[in-house]
Amino acid sequence: LYKILNKHVLKDPLISRNLIGLSTDNASYFKGGNEGLYGRLLDDYKNLFYQTCCCHNLSLTAEAALEVVDKGIIDLLSILSREFSHSNCKKAAFKIIQEDLELKTITPKKWVDSRWLSLEIFLQDFFNQLEAFKKYYKDQGEEDVVKALTKKTNISFIAFLKIMTEKICTYNKIFQSDNIDTLTLHNTIRTLFMDLYRMIILEEFSYLSFEQARNELENINIDSNSLINDDDFFCELRLRLKNLYDLNSLNVQEKKIFIQQAKSYIITCLKELVRYLPIQDKTVDSFKVLSLKNFSRPAWIALIERFPNLVRPDANKVLDEVSKLLALDLSDFHKKSFRDPFQMWEEFLKDFGKEFQNLYFLATNILALPCSTAIVERQFKSLKSVKNDERSSLKENTLESILIAKDCFTNEIIQDRRIVNKIYAQLRQANKGKQEMKPKEGEDLEDEAN
Repeated sequence: LYKILNKHVLKDPLISRNLIGLSTDNASYFKGGNEGLYGRLLDDYKNLFYQTCCCHNLSLTAEAALEVVDKGIIDLLSILSREFSHSNCKKAAFKIIQEDLELKTITPKKWVDSRWLSLEIFLQDFFNQLEAFKKYYKDQGEEDVVKALTKKTNISFIAFLKIMTEKICTYNKIFQSDNIDTLTLHNTIRTLFMDLYRMIILEEFSYLSFEQARNELENINIDSNSLINDDDFFCELRLRLKNLYDLNSLNVQEKKIFIQQAKSYIITCLKELVRYLPIQDKTVDSFKVLSLKNFSRPAWIALIERFPNLVRPDANKVLDEVSKLLALDLSDFHKKSFRDPFQMWEEFLKDFGKEFQNLYFLATNILALPCSTAIVERQFKSLKSVKNDERSSLKENTLESILIAKDCFTNEIIQDRRIVNKIYAQLRQANKGKQEMKPKEGEDLEDEAN
């Protein structure tokens, strides 16, 4: 990988001179400190910022949290998700049962163990199809599965698992966004952490800052005095689950088991978030100043020292700009609404002049640091749809051009008619000597260019 990257990508001096960040999944050949890709690149780029994919890490967090869940529940979900994946006869039998019960006829989605968040897709219709599952397995003579489907502690926790996977997947969709920036992503990670933290903590501790909550987490376990009491926790979940399952149907012992499992799951999620996501990274903590709302000179100094290749023309010049920035009153500036931090910095430069040009360069480059591989993986998926069996002989340059053009039109990057007209003019120039490409009267130049 290292050799291929050097041969095909880093040979471009524009890239090699300006490489500041790398994001991959958690494979050892990527993130290995010595022989991994990151370790090899670090020898060449001493200030390279590395972050494993946040989407992948969130999936690992959710997967690790399942280790505290009763094995019987996990086995039940695995059986249900695999049952109909490879048998048309089973699908047909299940469809007949759905029609008899006047339910929506759907085939349950398969839960892929290696993609834990796919459990959220499987659970979307679980409760609507619960009676169909029971009748299907009863007809099949699978009494153990029917018993598991009627066990209250199983179904109540699956309901809890459904709302938790929906919550985590909501944040995951933000991480997967094409235009997410570093600041937004790390603010979202903090919001997710605090969202889960406040679900299990006493009200008097719910007002702690993110940093305080993160430090307090080390002392939290299922028996901690800082945890919300069982009755309040149960009442809160009863409200959240009221449209899925009536928790009042649980007896005292079942209620105790449910509360223990739910609390353990959330605590494990929090600890795995700290383990997998950049929650304790000091560099990431310094990103807060990029919002122009946190006035911390030490944080700016930390960024300047961490990214010396972004400091132009020298560190002292940038530090002078930091001093001027800290003296500004930005209260009126923040009354404006901005689409994203990039637009905010553009407006900042317009409002306060070019004396902050070097600080602007530093901030916008840090905002563009890679933090997810989702965009790249979507491109690979797009590649498969372009280079299929019928077009398997496409050359590399042609394939690259098709993907770029497809991306431009899909994301409406090409909106200016002048660009389309220029493309049309180039097509005409390229076809000199052939039949001239003239648009017919009333015909749109954009159609011709397409």
